[in-house]
Amino acid sequence: MKDGPIVNVIDTPGLFAGTDSAGKEIVKCIDMAKDGIHAIILVYSVRTRFSEEEQATFLTLQALFGHKIVDYMIVIFTGGDELEYNEETLDDYLGRECPQPLKDILILCGNRKVLFDNRTQDKTKKLGQVQQLLNLVSMVISDNSGRPGDSMYFSFIRSYPFFYFLKSPKRWNYNSLMF
Repeated sequence: MKDGPIVNVIDTPGLFAGTDSAGKEIVKCIDMAKDGIHAIILVYSVRTRFSEEEQATFLTLQALFGHKIVDYMIVIFTGGDELEYNEETLDDYLGRECPQPLKDILILCGNRKVLFDNRTQDKTKKLGQVQQLLNLVSMVISDNSGRPGDSMYFSFIRSYPFFYFLKSPKRWNYNSLMF
């Protein structure tokens, strides 16, 4: 996307990986999102079963940020190459392999989902995947009248008021989202 939008991506690896620093990590993310959070992307793999930890992460985000957080969520499924190899679509996979908690998440998120093939070398396919994601982000922004999820911050601050003293870490800007 040579002239596409500039997207500020805040990655949260291991945000809920069994540590006590989840609150601090979330505060760092909020601090990095000076203009507000316009979309939240949950990433799951079709190569592995949906785990209790992944469900717990979703529930924790909802508990920390309030039930309106789902209005800003998009689900990315990685491992599209495996589905392609098995001649399956994402809907085939979800119909066959999808546990009820993941179905519930998808329903709550307005069924906003996209499949990424991480291994493809086809630039057209990569661009199409990114465009699908950006279209979903635009839909989320439009559905929320262009407003970032400010009410989510207030829910979080009520839960963790003593964490908001952290300094701002680095910011990363990406011209494209080539996963």
